[in-house]
Amino acid sequence: MAKVRIQKVLAAAGLASRRAVEEMVRAGRISVNGRVVTELPCFVGPGDQVLVDGQKVRKRPERNVYYLLNKPRGVICTSKDEPGRNRPRAVDLIPPMGRRVYCVGRLDADSTGLIILTNDGELTHRLTHPSFGVVKTYRARVDGRVTPQELAALRRGVHVGGRRTRGATVKCLRRGANESLLELKIAEGRNRQVRRMLARLGHKVRRRRFPSVRRVCGAGPCPLGRPWIACGGEVAASAGRPVVEGTSMQRRVCVWACGALLALLAGCDGAVSPEGRKALLAASTAYQRGDDSTAITQAGKFLAMHPRLPASAEAYYIRGLARCRTGQTAAGKADLLTAIRLARRADLKAQAHAKLGELAYVGGELAEAERHYRAVLELGRPAAPPADQALYRVACILQRRGRWSEADLLLRRLRHLFAETPLAERARQRVGARFWSVQAGAFGRRPGAQELADRLRAAGLPARVDLELRGGKLMRLVLVGAYSTYQAASRVLPEVRKLRSDAFLVPAR
Repeated sequence: MAKVRIQKVLAAAGLASRRAVEEMVRAGRISVNGRVVTELPCFVGPGDQVLVDGQKVRKRPERNVYYLLNKPRGVICTSKDEPGRNRPRAVDLIPPMGRRVYCVGRLDADSTGLIILTNDGELTHRLTHPSFGVVKTYRARVDGRVTPQELAALRRGVHVGGRRTRGATVKCLRRGANESLLELKIAEGRNRQVRRMLARLGHKVRRRRFPSVRRVCGAGPCPLGRPWIACGGEVAASAGRPVVEGTSMQRRVCVWACGALLALLAGCDGAVSPEGRKALLAASTAYQRGDDSTAITQAGKFLAMHPRLPASAEAYYIRGLARCRTGQTAAGKADLLTAIRLARRADLKAQAHAKLGELAYVGGELAEAERHYRAVLELGRPAAPPADQALYRVACILQRRGRWSEADLLLRRLRHLFAETPLAERARQRVGARFWSVQAGAFGRRPGAQELADRLRAAGLPARVDLELRGGKLMRLVLVGAYSTYQAASRVLPEVRKLRSDAFLVPAR
């Protein structure tokens, strides 16, 4: 067996974190085979004897445990036991089980909501490192009325601490004269990020009796301050699910929540080998970084070991996306279809259907695209992505077929479920359309629009200037014709593009 770094061995044994082990090495507190180690790197194997402060260390990796905690207000997420500390820690709410656990990410002391505590370093890295883009959902009640322009700024990203944040997905759940309730989805984890983003826009998070910032968990009701325990190191052989301790209700919710969380890593699937788990992590990381060839290779490595497990759906999905991105569309579609057949997670099925729908829509296969997008809508998550994309695309397909009233119903549903998002704005522009035109250009000022319309009319094309309000700004659109069918408008498009290369078809009122 190959030797590994001593930090990894001692951290897996539950002695301390990897960074703390490095400090212990520099302090001369660790010896290997009778020799004091003071420099890194240091590698140890199964036959090496490791002593810490003269005590022998059992190098057998401990059993992984996972806790779901609804963190109360006033509890901090640090693992350090600092002298004089007058606030309880999240780890103090966990019953003593002889294992060292730590928080996955952090919630500040004034926030409440889901926090995961575990001793699984690989899972922690996967959930907290920005390269994986794991999205966290928060709700915040703020002072004042949040405007659409401020929501747009949050979606673009704001400067916090000298750096620009990534764009957030923001929805205004309730807007009043003196306060607003927002839902934010972010893929970063900076210190007090939600509060600082909102403060940057001049909105202070309210401090009320009830916690004002809450990390949202879809696992159902969880008692405040009481952890639910899922021990994922052992798997029930009959059911293939995590062994969960607690009452029957806690077991059901924990299996659902931890199982959905860990399915991405195949960490609770007893049939997945450690080599397979590493290959799946490597494939996902490579795809996130744009290294499609490595993603395809690592996913193929996982599938060679585990071709037909539920966890294999993730590998097929990653390989399918990577193949589509490199031009191997036929092979990518086959992988995505296999992922749909094997997947147990509705969100993974929805994402695969959405990608297949997008490929079919771009390729002009409207019937196939509609079938996949409707499958997304039937998977039971009507108010979560990619349902917004599915609603919009199906409405576009219906408009192409001249089924304007059916399209309007879907567009209004999109505006209701995904208010104040870019797709909702595009849906607003399409509602009520009953014919097709060619849009030759959009201008903020009259001279440019009128000049283009005159050039088109001189070429014998029925051009006109139409006014439309977009994002609070009055725009002048240059439109050509009013055709009853999409096909008729398509025949005019090449003629318009001779004068304006970026012209395209739009439904118009």
